[in-house]
Amino acid sequence: MAFRRLCIVALGGVALVLGACRSVQPAPVPVAGNVANESYRLGTYSAEFNSTLFNVDKAVRAACRRAKLIEKSRINRGNTCTYQFKDVDENTLQIVLNEKDGVVKIALRIGRTGDRASSQTLLAAIAEELALL
Repeated sequence: MAFRRLCIVALGGVALVLGACRSVQPAPVPVAGNVANESYRLGTYSAEFNSTLFNVDKAVRAACRRAKLIEKSRINRGNTCTYQFKDVDENTLQIVLNEKDGVVKIALRIGRTGDRASSQTLLAAIAEELALL
């Protein structure tokens, strides 16, 4: 009987603790009209641009230059571009662009675990740069 009461008290305590655990998501950053299918999964923020790879490449480099990111590597192979950037705090940023049928899919990952708010801000900056081209 005492074991049963102990289990009920323990489950009640776990329920109280888990009920208090909530995460607050930041408000989404408004992005220009040429961005579609935004998603955030396992630390990677992805979206699609209705543009050419050439223009998105220029927009990515301009937005990262404006954000004062340091380019560590850039690999362009056919329909794919991969970038590695670092900021002043040595946080890494990886950007992958894939073009297929006139649509460029972008995948952003900041750090090891990802950062949704920073990824949204960078995506908005890329969309702004793309609108200027």
